[in-house]
Amino acid sequence: MRYIVFDLEWNQGYPSKEESEKSLPFEIIEIGAVKLDEHFKIIDSFHRIIKPVVYPELFKYTKELIPLTEKDLSKGTDFVTACKEFLKWCRKGDRNYSFATWGTLDLLELQRNMAFFEVYNCFSRPLYYYNVQYLFNIFMEKYDETVFSLENAIKYLELDEDKAFHSAISDAEYTAEILRHISDINIRLYPSVDTYKFPLNKNQEVSIIYPDHKLSITRAYSSKEALRKASESEAFCCHICGKKLHRIVPWYTSNSKNYYIVGECKMHGYIKGKRLIKNPDDRHYFAISTLRSLSKDQAMTMLKNYNSRKQNP
Repeated sequence: MRYIVFDLEWNQGYPSKEESEKSLPFEIIEIGAVKLDEHFKIIDSFHRIIKPVVYPELFKYTKELIPLTEKDLSKGTDFVTACKEFLKWCRKGDRNYSFATWGTLDLLELQRNMAFFEVYNCFSRPLYYYNVQYLFNIFMEKYDETVFSLENAIKYLELDEDKAFHSAISDAEYTAEILRHISDINIRLYPSVDTYKFPLNKNQEVSIIYPDHKLSITRAYSSKEALRKASESEAFCCHICGKKLHRIVPWYTSNSKNYYIVGECKMHGYIKGKRLIKNPDDRHYFAISTLRSLSKDQAMTMLKNYNSRKQNP
């Protein structure tokens, strides 16, 4: 198994300007990547600067962050060529590889740019990868969704800061260094799932048992009502033993996107279910669900919140 650790830098339009392209809010201007062997050692690298055509003028905050200038970008490669070269480089030597990124946005923006510039999306549906930011949280034993920046993670691990941050190749190398330092946690136990290409049939649905929770992703349905009926027909079971749970709090929502449920397992205590409804376009609805253990106090707090919402809809 090899790992492709990559980072992107992108530009955007000014919100007040009419030329801001809705289907491409961020245009990639730099791709940086390193290839790691099974021991997390760098064996190859890739770097391209890309000439922007949708947003040729650097956004003011982008200009402050990245070391590149508009003159540098004007000499860059076009996105289609750079992206095809990147994908070819990824497959070179060994087609059995996994992507690794700092956070969830790089894969999203890569595929969004591929769609806009009509580059064939060869990735699996859905795409499994490793979110190094999430893995670092696990390494730090921070399960409260604390968000660490790449720079803060480097400082915590006391790694050399000998490269400029917000350079795609430098950030890819930094991310690879972090991945190598935290590899003792057995990262293969914690794959992430990118749903830009969401499941379309039952065979593509996702069900992963992590050490501390379960993740499920349904296939897409043609309407929210069809998704709701399919979800209601599923049994609410413990993610540890698989036995049916006694419902303490039925499914409820506060915003029609996030739904919650609480049940009790005789062996494993209270379990919280969370379901996020995704509507990526006008024709598809799918759900991302998680099951996690929680304390009795947490369960009773959710019951109290549910009763309060029921009395004051």
